[in-house]
Amino acid sequence: MTDTLEEAHKLFCSGKFVESLAMYNRIRKDSADPKEKGIAASMAMTIYKEGLTGPVNEKLMGDAGMEGMNLGCPLSRFYFYTSDKEVSDEEFTVFLADLRSLAKEGNSQALTQIGLIYAYGIHLKEDLEKAGNWLEKAAKMGNPIAMLQLAFLYLEPNFSKSDDHEAYLWTLKSAATGYRDAEYQLAYFFWRGIGTDENQDKAVFLFTKAADAGHMEACATLFHIYAELGYEDENGKEVLDPEKGFLYAKKGADLGDHECIMALAYCYYQGIGTEKDSEKAREWYEKAWNQGDAMAGCALGTMYVEGCFGDDHQKDGISYLNQAIREGSVDAIRELGLCYVYGMGVETDKDRGISFLQEGTSEKDGGAARELGKIYLKDRKFEESLEAFRKADEFGDGEGGFYLALFYIKGVIVPKNFKKAEEILYKSANNGYKWAKDLLDKGFSRIDEVM
Repeated sequence: MTDTLEEAHKLFCSGKFVESLAMYNRIRKDSADPKEKGIAASMAMTIYKEGLTGPVNEKLMGDAGMEGMNLGCPLSRFYFYTSDKEVSDEEFTVFLADLRSLAKEGNSQALTQIGLIYAYGIHLKEDLEKAGNWLEKAAKMGNPIAMLQLAFLYLEPNFSKSDDHEAYLWTLKSAATGYRDAEYQLAYFFWRGIGTDENQDKAVFLFTKAADAGHMEACATLFHIYAELGYEDENGKEVLDPEKGFLYAKKGADLGDHECIMALAYCYYQGIGTEKDSEKAREWYEKAWNQGDAMAGCALGTMYVEGCFGDDHQKDGISYLNQAIREGSVDAIRELGLCYVYGMGVETDKDRGISFLQEGTSEKDGGAARELGKIYLKDRKFEESLEAFRKADEFGDGEGGFYLALFYIKGVIVPKNFKKAEEILYKSANNGYKWAKDLLDKGFSRIDEVM
């Protein structure tokens, strides 16, 4: 087979990504035509960027992209121009003209990029209809990226042809090429029943296929499914497997996925799917903290305050919490408030602690509102407690909603109202609070068995 851009692109559009990448790279090396070399480099960058031959390779992606840029290829310039807000209208007009010229030559990736420009309103007014026209042309040529982007467009309610089932069909076609992002999206459609029948077992199969090929987001999703959510297999059996969830968190973390790094740290911290290991939890949380994650700073602060590294280091936890607050962590406001209320790492100052919890509540932190409600309840300040639990429930905190339901079950400063309590408990259970589910299952008359 002769190494030509046409042949390489045919391989690309048929899902033979390894073969197409090899051919693009040979053209980069051997061609004497700068335009050919630029297109080949840009397509290689696209393959690396989309992770079509394995995990995303940022170094190879960057090298190929810069080569394409230096050779003047608009396919590479697309990624730089669409992310750089400093590009002038004049520069963008020239770039778009070059991209249109390449699209006229039948380059499906150029067609795809023009569609994305209209879809997201990049330097032009958003126009979903024009976006659809360009993306459909590329999709019908077999471009897997265009197929998936067209599927996303069909999910848009403002698109005149909006149709969940069409979105599912285009995603199915894209996934059939082996495009991992499409497999991930197809799994999500099955998980949620979007455009097709809900099928959690099939969704997990596809999530697993993508994760095993190095798709980091799929690894994170499988952690949540196996360790937290559970799913129903083909035999109708409920599956929950924290050990498998831990393994996918570890796989994603090793690939560098930030969400998986946080999940892995949490697994070691709480002993989910593995033995508790404070040192390993600290190691992974510190990695996330060094990447600028304020939630990781909050987690580290909480671990120190709880004495995971000895009581002598509790004050280090206060330092982490203050830093995390400066970085924008609302959770850290709550945790610091609890430190002052209960004298952990600082001198007890209940009023100051309550002030922090009130600040967290004003930031719509359900956990802060819940803890505030529990403090007021202990102090028998029932009206303040009720109001705090109402806010916790409003902000989606399951435990706060559970306490709110108890007010209606027991008739504390509000009339007994079992119907209202039941509504709140269903919401609490859906927000993951186990005691709410247990109380619904056992009935209100057996509340002492639950509490």
